[in-house]
Amino acid sequence: MRSAATLALAVFGVALSAAPSLAVTRYVRAGGSIQTAVNAAANGDTIVCGPGIYHENVVVSARANIKLVANDATIEAADTTAAAVRVVDSSGCRVTGFTVHGGAGGCVRATRCSDVRIRGNRVSSSSTGSGVVAEACTSAQISANRCTDVGGDAVSVTSCPAVVVRDNVVRRCGATGIMVSSDAGAQGAVVATNRVTDCMADGIDISGGTGGRCAGNVVGSCGHDGVSVSADAEVVVRNRVRTCGHDCVSIVGDTCTVTHNTLSGAGDAGVHLEGSGNSCSRNSITGATGAAVSVGGSANVLAGNVASACGQLVDLGADASATVLVRGGVRLRIL
Repeated sequence: MRSAATLALAVFGVALSAAPSLAVTRYVRAGGSIQTAVNAAANGDTIVCGPGIYHENVVVSARANIKLVANDATIEAADTTAAAVRVVDSSGCRVTGFTVHGGAGGCVRATRCSDVRIRGNRVSSSSTGSGVVAEACTSAQISANRCTDVGGDAVSVTSCPAVVVRDNVVRRCGATGIMVSSDAGAQGAVVATNRVTDCMADGIDISGGTGGRCAGNVVGSCGHDGVSVSADAEVVVRNRVRTCGHDCVSIVGDTCTVTHNTLSGAGDAGVHLEGSGNSCSRNSITGATGAAVSVGGSANVLAGNVASACGQLVDLGADASATVLVRGGVRLRIL
């Protein structure tokens, strides 16, 4: 016999299926409420949302291991000033496979969470809203999402040490494609194998933190920089960047490494270095309107880069002291 609680859930289009463990899977059908299922769920439950459009704002607050999983489900924010899906003060939660339309409040937002995963969603937002947002989270992963026609930043990460942003596709973004801002001294982000095109500002912008890695991304048609880094000890490796309004790769920091990137069509420099102890090596740079490599700061090393059809090969700023150019095994130190 079905319990009274189960019957009550069914009235709202929610069915409950017990699992062998304490965790259960709850099913939401079109016409039902995802939020009702979240409110009824215990920690560890999975909520599977069936085909249909759900006009609501979903909030998961102070919970553990809640999994929201879509089966051809679309969430359209009822309150466009708030994110369509919010996960707050929670741990181990998952948001997977939804199509999400947000407004100024954005699409999917995680705040003060640990071990949160936002994966495989298709998001778009009007106005200045962002696509996927993580703020003040630990061990966060944002992966395999598709962000299209987003008014603000497609992916925006703030104060999330060691965050992983991987395998996302960004197209037509009103601000920056992937924005990662870390606290000074925090472990840097991993931003890898994303595809970012048609952004009004930077393709990828990484600031703060130390020891991050930007690798294997494909970036194109950006209004400003393709990859902009304002951090220390960042590794920028094997990215393909083309057609940027300013620099393909811009580094403002110390002891960063820029290597094995393929860069073309910069409105200014292929690589710009501003800081000390940076290394720029084995990059292929073509079609930069300005210099293939422009340098400011001290003790930077340029080695083994190949450049063609650029305004000039190297532009050494007035403050570019102790820069080392390495050509054919010969080192030339600029004092």
